[in-house]
Amino acid sequence: MLTDKQCKNASCDAGRPRVRLADSGGLYLEVSPSGSKRWFWKYRFDGKEKRLALGGYPDLGLKEARVARDDARKQHQSGADPVLTRQVERLSSRFDANASFEVTAREFHATKKVGWSDHYAKRWMERLEKDIFPWLGKLPLSQIGAPMLLQTLRRVEARGTRELPHSLLEACGQVFRYGVATGRCERSPASDLRGALKPVLTRHVSAIVEPDQVGDLMRAIDGYHGHPVTRAALLLSALLFQRPGNIRQMEWAELDLVERMWAIPALRLSERLQFCAVAGARAATDVLLHVASSDSLKSLGSCRPHKTATGRLCESVRPSRMRGPGSSAVIRRIDLDAGNLRGNLF
Repeated sequence: MLTDKQCKNASCDAGRPRVRLADSGGLYLEVSPSGSKRWFWKYRFDGKEKRLALGGYPDLGLKEARVARDDARKQHQSGADPVLTRQVERLSSRFDANASFEVTAREFHATKKVGWSDHYAKRWMERLEKDIFPWLGKLPLSQIGAPMLLQTLRRVEARGTRELPHSLLEACGQVFRYGVATGRCERSPASDLRGALKPVLTRHVSAIVEPDQVGDLMRAIDGYHGHPVTRAALLLSALLFQRPGNIRQMEWAELDLVERMWAIPALRLSERLQFCAVAGARAATDVLLHVASSDSLKSLGSCRPHKTATGRLCESVRPSRMRGPGSSAVIRRIDLDAGNLRGNLF
């Protein structure tokens, strides 16, 4: 067994990589040529020899090194690997400083926003900044329980909104699941709030499913005598099966009327993938050519918009006419039996 004097006087010749001075029970002092001295405990786990660093000498004296060896031996005798236990403890302590809800949420947001649209990523963070961070942002995830999260969401419900609390609950659930994955908490309290919020009042939108009624609506649109672009947008919605937003943002440069193709840029799609909508029906091409040659759009300057016209198809129309409510109002005017039909009914 070693003595304090031996530990103090231990040295390593310059020609040797290291010197190891054994104590007892697998404990030894390793001395390097530079003069540094460190304590190690040698043991076997799963048939392999391993060693655990206990600390440096003289900061950790001989007596303290033996106590540290005995503590590690108790872990080993209980079936745990002391080296693995040390790694888990270090990983946990590293995350403790960054375990607050706000820090975790911003880290999750930075990880996921690459695959989100800019609009969704901005809205996701703005909602948390307004309604969650002021109440829960500074708290560690492990200290946020279901009642505390519910109380925060009830504040949002008190403003009279129904859908937003559910969206916030979903976002909080994403943050907590990320916290579980990164070791910041054990479980997500968001899953315990299922059914605790006021239900969202769903308003069902009418749809035409009978062929005869579809024909009546198409004839009504064809006979609409309002702005030619508004009429064209409704016809194109039926012929191309696109959302009103895509129809509203259609640009002449995206159209190839010879091949009857419409290339929608990736940035306008929620999937963020390049997608081509085929204007396969010749009727769709005829609609576009009619719009380009109409008297109200002479500024486009050509009846061959796929080569020479620029700008958006709907840029000559007041924006409110082309949004969802505007197109829905047009449908109601041209078809008195349309009921609750909307501009995205196609």
